[in-house]
Amino acid sequence: MPNGDYEVQVSIDGHYYISGAVNGFPVRFMVDSGAASSSIDLQIAKNAGMRVGIATPINTADGQIITGVTEGNLITIPNANIANARIMVLEGTRSVLLGADVLSALDISYSKGMMTIKAIKKEGGH
Repeated sequence: MPNGDYEVQVSIDGHYYISGAVNGFPVRFMVDSGAASSSIDLQIAKNAGMRVGIATPINTADGQIITGVTEGNLITIPNANIANARIMVLEGTRSVLLGADVLSALDISYSKGMMTIKAIKKEGGH
């Protein structure tokens, strides 16, 4: 948009997808405000050159999975940068999620199937 805001239309599957990058590596984020943490698939993390911490089991709705954590990451979307982002690394998900931890650093509104991210340059994250 001319004022720098970024609009995303809801997809057919009911999710919002945003092209962006993690540490400069291009990814397609799925916005998931129901996820407490942002996450990335292990193979995508490896391709992006991310270092993963110690593997830890966690319980999900689908059962127990093994996860790692990577910290100090830069998440870039069209009109915002989130520095020092903490991202969970999950094996076999084939996706990159923007969770509530990152979304809370952004000014987002929803209306009539559109998500608008206000033009800001916030640094921070979890």
